[in-house]
Amino acid sequence: PEASADVRVKLQTHDFFTPQPVKNSASFFLRYVLHDRPTEKAKLILKALCLSAAPNMKLILLENIVPYAVAGLELNTPGDKVPVPPAPLLPHLGMVNLSCYIADIHMMLCLNSQERTLGEWNALTDGTGWQLVDIKRVKAIAMSSLIFRPI
Repeated sequence: PEASADVRVKLQTHDFFTPQPVKNSASFFLRYVLHDRPTEKAKLILKALCLSAAPNMKLILLENIVPYAVAGLELNTPGDKVPVPPAPLLPHLGMVNLSCYIADIHMMLCLNSQERTLGEWNALTDGTGWQLVDIKRVKAIAMSSLIFRPI
C-alpha cells in the first residue's frame, strides 16, 4: 500500500492494444494477461507496450510456464534450469502439475488460447521488440515471473 501512496506504483486502466501512455516508467507488470489471449492478440499487446518502452525498462509477466515432459529443452536463459526429479518420476512431475495442464485445456476450449512452455513464451516475443533476460520461478508451481528487456 505504501508504494501506491508515495506514487512509486501507479495502477491504471488501459486499452492493451494501443500504445501505453506512460513513457518513463521503470517497468510494466502484467499478471495473467497473455495466457488467455491467442498468439496474434498477445503479440499485439507486446508490440504496443514496446512502443512506450525506455531502453532500460523491464517488462515483467507473471504467468505459468508449462513444464516439459522431457529434460534438456532449456533455452540457456537465467532461471530456465529446473531441478530434474529422480527416476522413475517424470521431469514435469506428472499429476503434480495437473492444474497447469487443466488450465491449458481450459484456455484452449474457452478462449482459443493456451498456457505456454518456455519455448512458446520465447516464440511469442519474437518480432515484438522484447527479449527474455531472466526467469524467477515460484517453487512447486508453474507460475513464474518472466522478465524481458526491449531490444
